[in-house]
Amino acid sequence: MAEEIKFKNVLEKFNFHLDMNSIKKDDLLNLFEDFLVQNKLNSLECSIKYAHDNVFSKRFNIWFKGKNHFQSISNTIKFFNQVENKFNLKLNYDLLKNFFGKEFDLDLFDQVIMGVDFREDLSKSRLKLWVLTLNYGVMKKLIQFYGINYNLASLPISNQVLLGFDFGFDGSLNNKIYFTYFQELLNQDHTKQVFKNLFSKEFIEVVNYCDLIHISLSGGNGKYIFHFAPCQINFFKEKFSSSVGYDWNFPLKVFSTSSTEFNSMQIRNYNIYY
Repeated sequence: MAEEIKFKNVLEKFNFHLDMNSIKKDDLLNLFEDFLVQNKLNSLECSIKYAHDNVFSKRFNIWFKGKNHFQSISNTIKFFNQVENKFNLKLNYDLLKNFFGKEFDLDLFDQVIMGVDFREDLSKSRLKLWVLTLNYGVMKKLIQFYGINYNLASLPISNQVLLGFDFGFDGSLNNKIYFTYFQELLNQDHTKQVFKNLFSKEFIEVVNYCDLIHISLSGGNGKYIFHFAPCQINFFKEKFSSSVGYDWNFPLKVFSTSSTEFNSMQIRNYNIYY
């Protein structure tokens, strides 16, 4: 990973991201900034999405600390409601209600994550919520809720699973599931063999230069998204500089793209996180 920039607090990082991407504050960003302040948050992940010739950089994730997941989820939904009221929206919570209707024990989760993806076209903006678990029993329940099993996913057993909900401002609703593999698991022969059978030689090569990877599925379409957390940024710079127009000298923690574009090395759609 490139040398990490140190920030005094989340507001300094938030404003740094706005300045670096020439983003002017608006009503949505002001609401989000108020949320950061009111909840005294100390962790913020910034993101940029590159989609062909379009760049979307009003993207932030909050990885809540501590084990009071009920409070984190309550605060998240409260923020979602504030956005709905401010912009006269009606988000679709059906899937989330169904999820909590399954009587999941929040104490068995390890983290709650909230995300925002604001667009100039308001109808294309999204709010996000993820739950993360390291508990194998809960992993199986999350996978079952998503509607697949490991055989269908064809993936080896992972270290952790995240289940995500995307709430579109246009009323759309989507969910995603992420399988996380830390370096120790990536180095195991079984994992290597499964990945070798599933993915390209380029994927195997890149994994060798990662601290961890997430592999996600979205919308039940069987399409993989790769999320790489580099441990040697110079390798990524050399590997992708001709196909990805990102400044690899800028710090990042995760680089993601679809398996289709990765395999072709014609990468025009990708995300970075730092």
